Amino acid sequence: MISPAFRRHGARRDPAFAFQLKLFFLVCVTIAAIYGAWSVKPRILFIQGGPAIFALVLTVLAS
Repeated sequence: MISPAFRRHGARRDPAFAFQLKLFFLVCVTIAAIYGAWSVKPRILFIQGGPAIFALVLTVLAS
């Protein structure tokens, strides 16, 4: 939260940082889905991980 990308006054938008942030959170959700599928129910991988993996692929392709 201390990144210059979050400062309101006089800061430019940083597309590289935004891309990295998107990737980070999508990978976090995917890892959580894999762990949930391994520890609780395999169905979690499709319900939670499916949309996250789809969004991750689209994000990488759009860059």
